[in-house]
Amino acid sequence: MYMYAQSGTLDGSFNALGATPGYVITDIDGNNDIVKAMVVKPSDKSIYVAGYIDNGDKTLFIAHYLSDGSLDPAFGPGGVVKYQYFTSSFNTTLANAIGLQSDGTIVVGGWTYVDANRDFFVGRFNGATGALISQTYNNFSDINDPTGVDEINALVVLPDDKIVVTGITEMAATGSDLTIARYTAAGTLDNTFNNPAGYIVQNMAGDDIGNAITVDKTSGDIIVAGVANDQIVNSDFAIVRVTSAGLPVTSFTRDLFTGSSDKATAVAIDRNGNMVVAGVTNNPQDIALVRFTPAGALDLLNFGGGTGIVTTGITSTSGENVSSVIIQDDNKIVVGGNTERASGDYDLVLVRYDNAGNIDAAFGNTTPTPDGKTLLTLSGADEDPGAMLLSGDKIYFAGHNTDIVLAVFTNNNYALPLVLSSFYAQKQTSKVVLQWQTTSEEGVKQFLIQRSSDGKTFQSIGTVAATGNSSLTKNYSFADQSPFMSTSNYYRLLMQDADGNYKFSKILIIKFDGQLTTSLSVFPNPTNDVLQVQLPDGMTGTVALQIIDLNGRVIKRNNLASDGHALNTTMDVSTLIRGVYILKAQAGNTTVISRFIKK
Repeated sequence: MYMYAQSGTLDGSFNALGATPGYVITDIDGNNDIVKAMVVKPSDKSIYVAGYIDNGDKTLFIAHYLSDGSLDPAFGPGGVVKYQYFTSSFNTTLANAIGLQSDGTIVVGGWTYVDANRDFFVGRFNGATGALISQTYNNFSDINDPTGVDEINALVVLPDDKIVVTGITEMAATGSDLTIARYTAAGTLDNTFNNPAGYIVQNMAGDDIGNAITVDKTSGDIIVAGVANDQIVNSDFAIVRVTSAGLPVTSFTRDLFTGSSDKATAVAIDRNGNMVVAGVTNNPQDIALVRFTPAGALDLLNFGGGTGIVTTGITSTSGENVSSVIIQDDNKIVVGGNTERASGDYDLVLVRYDNAGNIDAAFGNTTPTPDGKTLLTLSGADEDPGAMLLSGDKIYFAGHNTDIVLAVFTNNNYALPLVLSSFYAQKQTSKVVLQWQTTSEEGVKQFLIQRSSDGKTFQSIGTVAATGNSSLTKNYSFADQSPFMSTSNYYRLLMQDADGNYKFSKILIIKFDGQLTTSLSVFPNPTNDVLQVQLPDGMTGTVALQIIDLNGRVIKRNNLASDGHALNTTMDVSTLIRGVYILKAQAGNTTVISRFIKK
């Protein structure tokens, strides 16, 4: 019999032999250690924590913890690397963001003084030793003195190891503006992004800040969340979405409540392509959680009881701050930050919500029964949040009081450590070719291809080995040389990890009657949750699929690669409201359209 700890409680296996099982506290050198970012290495679950040491000057640090909570003795002196760039009397280099490239290289983003200017800083460090590999400084400001500010607040490493960052740039005419820049895998400014600049400076309204960044793995679009009208009483959420090439898709501000000061500090993309943005609103200063559709509209249908907005105050007298938001495999949402106690001190806090924005009462460490919230109270100074990550069945949360605080919490909504981004089939004369793509794998062992003639009883017809561990896009295929010719073929993937855990893909249906497909077909129609899509022959290259409502808004989108043969795939429509929708498929100059009804 296996016993599982309450989800949202400290994981006692982390730092199990230390004084504080479930978390560690590290004092680097007796000064004030500020944690800003964290990343978990998929292959061994070790953790890199980044930030800066504030001892009057500011010195960048990276700490490397092994999976048991001990510092890695092979990384720098005693598990911590410190770095500062000296070119002037301004002795400041700090990290606000961190990521990992596919070869294990650490990428940090922040800012440093170069002579009299505060510049973007991108540094790459050896993941095993902490040795500096490369460093890049960029100043996009048109103010050439210490008031000319360029700062990186967040970054994301792309599947091709390029680096996209966001932050602020101070401009003489418009003040602080939200900035997005892309760097090559080697860490130099990538001038093919918003060609030939390599960066974008976006003036929203007043002083603007980019605080958080993510990438839509389906479209490749880059989404930044931040603040417009910062330092003004009525500041607003700011959202900027650009293509992978740096071309504008949409940008907007959102005033959550009239007269309130709203600040977005975290963003994530859920399994339906919605943008989930977290931050605070001072109405009073509560956690604010907002969900936008891929087109940028508030999700009034499925989130926040018809408002698209959820606010949470931990106690009646508290003030909250938010550093992170993550989406579980089941679309539940976890927000990390801190909350103020009646004494005026701050504790680290986690809050979990269901897919509709209701607090999930099955989560938390409150007693005698959980209430959806987890608080971590330490003695001494206030606890400030730095970053939170979800990896397998663990939630990793890093912050600081005057020292580094790294905690690991249990999470009972375990997701197979794999992201299946597409699964489709092509009918080719007398065989069926199945193709699928993953964008993340952690300890994945294999894919079993299963087939059925009735959609109920499945048998395995082949096995394809998985890459195992990867944060890059991986493509797989399998050919069924002997499909059923007189009845439908039902296909699914059984995806298994090294520990024996598994889950199934959606089911594909191939109607193998030997006839060429000449139009876009959808079935069942009407449908409740899964729409089977059959694309016609002749659509070659990238096929863009869009679900559009009758008001012309794009509700969902997906991209597939086709060699011109008829292609079958599925689309999840379970979250759509009842009604009539248009399905549009486009490849180059070829466009086909069909309609379906969501029951």
